Amino acid sequence: METAFRPFRHGFHFVNRFDAPLGAPLLRAAGGPATWGLCGGMVRCARAAFRQGEALTTRRDPPPPGSPLYRDLLRRQIASLGPPLFPGVRRFARWTRCRDAELARRTRAQLGQARGLLRRGRLVPLGLVYTRRLTRLWENHQVLAYALAASGPPGLRLYDPNEPRRDDVTLAPAAAGGGPLLEKRLGGKPTRAVRGAFVMT
Repeated sequence: METAFRPFRHGFHFVNRFDAPLGAPLLRAAGGPATWGLCGGMVRCARAAFRQGEALTTRRDPPPPGSPLYRDLLRRQIASLGPPLFPGVRRFARWTRCRDAELARRTRAQLGQARGLLRRGRLVPLGLVYTRRLTRLWENHQVLAYALAASGPPGLRLYDPNEPRRDDVTLAPAAAGGGPLLEKRLGGKPTRAVRGAFVMT
């Protein structure tokens, strides 16, 4: 069974890039980014709208801080990480620290779970582990798996808030060779190595 979700129709049309809440100079001084993402909030907002049969805005520019949509995305972003103790943050940290072999083992089990949910018609938020450094946890990411890839290597079709209006984003096995287990693909071409992935709520 496959959902009717498609990123161009059911995802946001703006990219996941927002002004950093504490101000760029302060964050740069601390070694952080001048902008930040609300990928978890965007994924869960799109999923909720799809379930309820509601249309998302088609605006191309990210909503400004303080606007109703921004506040909704921020609320859902925080919820995605599981306050008050933020188990989602701790899980990203544990997976970031994992050795590649252990991360691959865990990821294979999680992808099996994701495929099972997709076959039952569920939309599946995924946490993607990109970095090996705890000091750069913000480089990790959240996406929404909405279907199994119909052709090519066995993979998942994704709504990626970093790639708005694209129905051709997939998470697929990387080429063998001792590198990362997975890769994100855009139009069938690898764009980023993915160390690991896990199912989120």
